[in-house]
Amino acid sequence: MAIATINPADVDDEQRRRLAKNPGRLTAVAFFTAALVFFPVIVPFFQSLGLSMTDFSF
Repeated sequence: MAIATINPADVDDEQRRRLAKNPGRLTAVAFFTAALVFFPVIVPFFQSLGLSMTDFSF
C-alpha cells in the first residue's frame, strides 16, 4: 500500500488552517477514548467505598 504525499504547493490557506486543528482534536479524542475505559472502573470502585456520585467529582 502506497502512502499518499501532499505537495505543499497544492495546499491552500484554508487547508492549512484545518490541518492545524487536527492535533488538538486528536488530543480530545484520545482523552475521551481513555475516559471510556477509566470511568466504568473508577465509579464502582468509589461506590464500593460508600461514596455516592455526588461525593466525588473530577
